[in-house]
This record gives sequence, structure tokens and C-alpha cells, in this order.
Amino acid sequence: MLINRFAIFRYFSVCLCVLVFFIATPPPAKLSASESGVTTFDLPDLGSSPPESATFSPNVSASGAGFSYRDSNNGELLTISTHYDRLNGAGINGSLASAIGQNSAIGVLFLYGEDENEWIVNLGVDLSPLHRMLLSVGQQRQDLDFDFMSGEQNAVVTQSNAALSYQYTLGESWIKAAELNAYFSNTDSIDLADKTISTDTESLYELWSDPRRVAGGRLQGAQSRLVVAPTADLGLKIGLGFERLTYDYFTGDETSSYVTGSAELLWRIDEELNFHASVNAAASQNRYTLGFDKRFKSGSQFGIDFSTVEGRDGVLSNNQVEFTFTRVFGSDSSFSRSSMSGKHSASVEQGPNTRGAAWFSTLPWVGSLVEQVSERPSFFSSQVIAKVDQTAKAVRLTAVDKTALPNGSTVAESTGSIAVPIGETISGILAVTLNDAVFNNTGQFTWSDSGSLIIHPDLIAQPAVGDIDTYVVTMKDASDDQEKWAVVKVSNGSVRIDSVTIFSSQEPLVLSASATSIVSLTGTSTLSASGGSGSGAVSYATEDDCTIEGSTLTAGSTIGTCTVTATKAGDGDYAEATATLDITV
Repeated sequence: MLINRFAIFRYFSVCLCVLVFFIATPPPAKLSASESGVTTFDLPDLGSSPPESATFSPNVSASGAGFSYRDSNNGELLTISTHYDRLNGAGINGSLASAIGQNSAIGVLFLYGEDENEWIVNLGVDLSPLHRMLLSVGQQRQDLDFDFMSGEQNAVVTQSNAALSYQYTLGESWIKAAELNAYFSNTDSIDLADKTISTDTESLYELWSDPRRVAGGRLQGAQSRLVVAPTADLGLKIGLGFERLTYDYFTGDETSSYVTGSAELLWRIDEELNFHASVNAAASQNRYTLGFDKRFKSGSQFGIDFSTVEGRDGVLSNNQVEFTFTRVFGSDSSFSRSSMSGKHSASVEQGPNTRGAAWFSTLPWVGSLVEQVSERPSFFSSQVIAKVDQTAKAVRLTAVDKTALPNGSTVAESTGSIAVPIGETISGILAVTLNDAVFNNTGQFTWSDSGSLIIHPDLIAQPAVGDIDTYVVTMKDASDDQEKWAVVKVSNGSVRIDSVTIFSSQEPLVLSASATSIVSLTGTSTLSASGGSGSGAVSYATEDDCTIEGSTLTAGSTIGTCTVTATKAGDGDYAEATATLDITV
């Protein structure tokens, strides 16, 4: 970061030095007024040469610095300039426009930068002195940062643009020209790799999968515009149109329709000061620009421009403030500006007779075809039409109720795996059951050398809605071959681990009776159990022809054997234990 800032500072300093040099340097020739009243240069007689005009324009802005070079020679127009802004980084842009016949011209525009690339080809044809057609095609690529639930992610987004324009010059009234524009833009959607993120509080751990999808947009638009001159020094281009914007969402296309409007104003305040402004309200973004151009007697020009792009509904925005100084060399003292950002490119000749219609005819809206094909169509969006797809919802993979885990349990932040301390070293997992049926453990439950049971929720199947699956994991204690059990309860709503309970095996339970041989119908025996562990209660049961009331066994009418089972219930630390005894009747 330090190196980048130093490089930008050095770049800024060099451009500033060039700017100071051209301000201090006197004009290359004395200025005088021609018979037509248009300002020209008086040059020494160097022999005949083709008409030529060149400008070199250092510029400094709030976000960077650069320069522009512009050359017009034999019906060709070349512009080159560098720029830097905080959204798209450093780059170089320009255009080459040329007449390709008496009534046609072609313009090639390019922008190459760190985070943005664009090319546009404009083809213009004058069908007659009053009718003009322009065809524009291009592609725009931007390297942008999108803010997903899982964090900021960089992606290269590509947008294709096409447009067809028809212009009609109306004559000498204050309504100078009319035009119809139809245009189309398409941005491809991007499916980035899913990313898992976790949230962890004292009571709940959650693991999410964020799909990270960029939704591209498809824009179809049409707009009609009028070029008017309400006064001799005021030019206005106003437009009204319709745009249909479709976003390619994960859940399907979503289309919206918008009424759009635009207005571009050029106002010649006096012989040396011009003001320009524009507003463009479109479906995906609103754009605003305004600025001033000041001409000095030395022939130099100074301009300041403010521009902002406000993206709608998630489309990115951008802001720029630009200061421009221009020094003209050659046989033409006209001032002009060209920019891939879509600003106007007016060539305003200075002189006492250039006011009114003569001044207005030099504007790019109704002027030179070569000038017009060298400009980026203003209805093309400044930013690619793309945004984070909010319909591609994040999916919760795992949830763990941390309040229902044994003390000392931990949850891995990146995977959600649960390490449950057993207390002794585990030599292996003997068996796993699911809802009392045998379960094939393929990695859902493992153990560690440190004596912990590892539960992997990402490998456990999600239960049906409303169901609770109960897994019982039987483990073997390496120290005394005693068994231990883990009871894991899992519910729906992702794989949600509701509780984990660890049980150890009890000491052996011993069942005894006061008499192991009793008489049918009249004989009884008192049962008692000893041993076992924990605080569980003992109960007795038999399925033979005997009855048990409390701890007293009474023989029935059948001669044979009564098998009695004593069960000591499990508690929070121990599983249940059983013992059996046969009593002869």
C-alpha cells in the first residue's frame, strides 16, 4: 500500500510540473481575428501544409492525475488520455475517428486500465444533409468488489452494448434537431464458488453456506431527444424514453420498466466562460455532471468538472472531480474535450461572430460527423449493470446447541465438528445405533488420542421435518475395558445437534432372593438387588406365571421356573444396568 501511494504521488507530481510548464509558456504564435471573426493563429509562412490541430492537456483531479493528447489532421481525430480514480484504478483511454467517404465516418474508442476495460466502435452515415444514422457496438469489463454475506469478493463482470441512432436536422428554428435512439445492454451473471461462514455465541453455533452469486442485467431502451437553442447562447438537449431492465436472479428473471429522462445543457456565459451540465435518469443508475470551461487571452483553457453515478438497487456508484488545463498547438484554436465517461465533446470556436447559430452548429449534437463518432454514446451505462443476487439465500448447514453439551466440549469454527471429552482414553467405537437400529458409521463419529469423541455434523443426514434422530455410540474404555455411551439427538432445520450425553457402564448389579424355590400358588420370595453405580432406582419384572408386587415375588399355578429381571436406571453419569435370577416353582 505504501508503494502504491508513493507511485501515485510521484505520478501526480510529474503531471503537476507539466501543468505549471504549460501555464508559464507563452502561446506559440500571436493571435488575431480572421475575416470571419473566428480566432486563428498568425503563423510565419512555412509553405502549404494540411489543416492540423493538436492539444496536450495535463489534468489533475481529486482522485489522481494524467494527461490528454488530441490531434486533428486531414479529417482524422485522435485523442489519448490517462486517468486514475478510486473505483477503477489507473488507466488510459482514447479514440480514433476518421472519415471513410464523403458521407460516412468511423470511430474506435478504447479504455484500458487496472480494473476497467472497454472498446466501442461507432459508425456514422449522413444519409442526406438533414438525416444521419449512427450504429454503436462495444463491450465493457470491470473488476469490481461485491459485498456478500461471507465478506467482500472480487469478480470481473462483462457487459455488451449496442445502439442505433437516427438524427434529423430541423433547420433554422429554435428547435435545431431531433433524434431517436434504441439501445441494448447485457451483463452475464457470475456464479462464484460457495463459501462457508460461521457464527458463534455462548449458546449457539451455526455454519452457513453462502452461494455468492452476481446477478447480471439485461437492458432494453429507447429514447427520443430534441436539440433546442432557446437563446443565442444556450443549447439544450432533452430526452424522454423507456427502459426495460431484467435481472437474472437465482430464482428466475425479474423485470422492471422505467420511464427515463435526460437533459444536457451548454451555456455560453460570455466570450471566455462556458457552463455545461447534464442529468440522465436511467433504469440502473442516475448520472449527474456539471462544470465550467474558462478561456484565457493566452489561448489556454481551464476546466473543472463534477460527476457522480448513483447506482440503483445495488448497482455500484462512482464519483469524480476533475480539473483540466489545455494548451493548444497548431493551426486551430478550438477547445474540445473527449471522455469515455460520457461527457460532452464540444468544439467552441471563439470570436465575435460565433454567437448564436454559428456557435451552436459546432456542438457535437448537430456538428461534425467525425466529432460525433469519436464520442461514447451518453445513454450507455457508465457502470456495468450487475449486483449481488440477494435471492441466492445462504443455507444453514449445521447448528449446535452449546448449552446441551457436556462440560469441556468444543466446536470447530470452520467445520462445526464437536469434540466431547470422555474422561478416559477411548480405544475404539464398538457400535452405533440410529433410533435403536444398527447404523453404518462411515465417519460421522470418530475418536481422538486425547480421549474425546468427535462428532461430524457435516456427515450426518438431516432428519425429516418434525423428527428427532437418536444416535447411540458405544465406546470402549482402553484402561479397564468398560463401555461408555454417547447419546446424540439431532433435529431438522439444517443438521441441528440438540444434545450430547455421555454415560459410563455401572458396576455389576447383583440380584438375590430370600428363596430360590417356592411352592406354586402359595409360595413367595423377597427380591433384592445390590451393586451397580449411580443414583438410579431399581425395578423388578418377570414374564412368567408369577407376579411381582414391589419386591415380593408370588408363584402362579404353573410348575416350572420364574425368571426375574432387576433393572437399575441410568442417571446423568451411568447407563442402566440389569441382572437376572431364576426361581424354581
